[in-house]
Amino acid sequence: MTNNRLSLPVRAALLATAASLALPVLADTTEQPIDIAAAGSPDPVYDDYEHEIVVTAPRLAGQLDTDIAAEAELDEAAIASYGASSIAELLDALEPQTRSGRGRGGGRPVMLVNGRRISGFGAVRNLPPEAIAKIEIFPEEVALQYGYAATERVVNFVLKPNFRQVSVEAEAGIPTQGGRFQSEVEPAFVAIGQNGRVNVNAGWEHKTMLMESERDLPVAGRSLLSASDAYVIDGTIVQNIDKVTEASLSLRFDQTDSLSLLGLDTLGSGQPLRRDSRSQNLTGSASVNGMLGDWRWAVTGNYSDADSLIFTERLGGTRERFDSTQQSFGGNANISGSVMDGWAGPIRASITGGYSGLRFDSRSERGIAVTTTDLARDTPSVFGSLTIPLLDPDYNVGNVGRLSVTLNGQAERPSDFSALTSWGATFNWGITGNLSLLASYKNDEAAPSVSQLGAAPMETQNVSYYDFATGQTVEITTLTGGNPFLRAEQRRDLKLGLNWSPPMVEGLRLSIDYNRNKSYDTANGFPLLTPEIEAAFPGRVTRVGGVLVAIDQRPVNFDRSTNSQIRWGFNFGKSFGQQQQPQAQGRSGERRPQGEGAGRPPRAEGGESGAPPQGGEGRRAGGD
Repeated sequence: MTNNRLSLPVRAALLATAASLALPVLADTTEQPIDIAAAGSPDPVYDDYEHEIVVTAPRLAGQLDTDIAAEAELDEAAIASYGASSIAELLDALEPQTRSGRGRGGGRPVMLVNGRRISGFGAVRNLPPEAIAKIEIFPEEVALQYGYAATERVVNFVLKPNFRQVSVEAEAGIPTQGGRFQSEVEPAFVAIGQNGRVNVNAGWEHKTMLMESERDLPVAGRSLLSASDAYVIDGTIVQNIDKVTEASLSLRFDQTDSLSLLGLDTLGSGQPLRRDSRSQNLTGSASVNGMLGDWRWAVTGNYSDADSLIFTERLGGTRERFDSTQQSFGGNANISGSVMDGWAGPIRASITGGYSGLRFDSRSERGIAVTTTDLARDTPSVFGSLTIPLLDPDYNVGNVGRLSVTLNGQAERPSDFSALTSWGATFNWGITGNLSLLASYKNDEAAPSVSQLGAAPMETQNVSYYDFATGQTVEITTLTGGNPFLRAEQRRDLKLGLNWSPPMVEGLRLSIDYNRNKSYDTANGFPLLTPEIEAAFPGRVTRVGGVLVAIDQRPVNFDRSTNSQIRWGFNFGKSFGQQQQPQAQGRSGERRPQGEGAGRPPRAEGGESGAPPQGGEGRRAGGD
């Protein structure tokens, strides 16, 4: 019998050769120092690793690289636990985590896809959650690195590299007491590939009318719930122009027709009075982003048109008409990257120039009375931020963690108001790999809304109003509309935050934020007339012989508003059972080893590569 087993010296030589080829790759992947003394030892070092398996876990391509820790991370299992059928539904479920902690606004969070800016919410609205590999939720300060103001939190969607789905969702239902039927059908198609993605959705929703008589209410010819039909179609296409440049286009159109009954025409035909309405909305957005050397650039544009038409029948055969059109449009260009190398790391900058426009026209016909409104606002703006590392042990600067400061400023000039400015500063201190502190201060100005400033004045007579001063209900004349003398709101915001992942409990992440907001000269509608309000605004009230006869209800400036809150929460996620290690796949589907460039994924926009993910987080509990 022939023994083909290699001798020990031959095996040692082959293993040493393989190790010498593999060490540079492992060094790039794991970034662990090599013991030079051990490497130069004549002893057979391969025996120490003969039975050891080394597993590397690189970050997903598209994750954000930023010095500020994420407040929550959700993997595929955590995302699926919400049972949402679209990103729009998923964001609704995640609202407690994505809601801004600054106590202002309440709009949507800043959304990124694979670490890149997108043209708007329409680019991701109907993506299925099954197409998402990971969701990262960051505090408001991360928005500064992408050219946005720090007013909303940042949500980054990391998509699966290859995904395809065709689906049809149908719903139908009736109340337990009957009288109404509603149904909905939504077909959808999504395909994500190496060169881009396509997403097309459509929908139809039908609801029948519910009458008051079907709920044993005495009024005849009046509906509790209107009948309606809604149609929608939208699509998004994203195409990679080259390895670093990406373009996207999103379009959406929806229409809703509704009919309600207002009771019988007792002075005319005796038939139910009708209110017919139709609303149509068209929105579109486009974006292009890429690299210019080491700088990332992005250009986005958007347009929306909302039309509404309402016919209302009145007693005696008269009919009122109201129609309105609102157009909003704008665009911005952003460039961000490293300006220079500082003493503790690269100094990064982000600059954004933008423009937004608004047009609103309406016409109301009530008998012979015709009221028109024509409002417009154009707002150019410029925004910039600068992130400066102050301490970093990797650069031999300090030994108490990583400390950086971000300075930001903005200027804008609404066409119907004076110039507005804002500035702020953020300190981020990563004490350890699982403990970080954040402190930020913001000083900004905000203009009243276009309608608060410029709505047409309108007097309405014979309005029933309760007078707290006399305890009587009287008929008065009210004046509504805009107030061109409103002042800009002055805001002062302070935030302190802590983020901690206790090393003794794997998968647990704790966060606590303190926010203090102070606002001066806030613009508000005129409040209910109490004796205190009348004393504060004596010029807005007209009395004759002590009897209330008129109120000027146009908007006013309040002196100040303060708000303080403590917001805390925790995320915990842990996998159970045996986990399969992911394997890279070649074109033909065979497994391939991790070679050069496989250890560290491409950088996402906004920073350097970071640590491997800590796994998926579960749902968040907390309070404020």
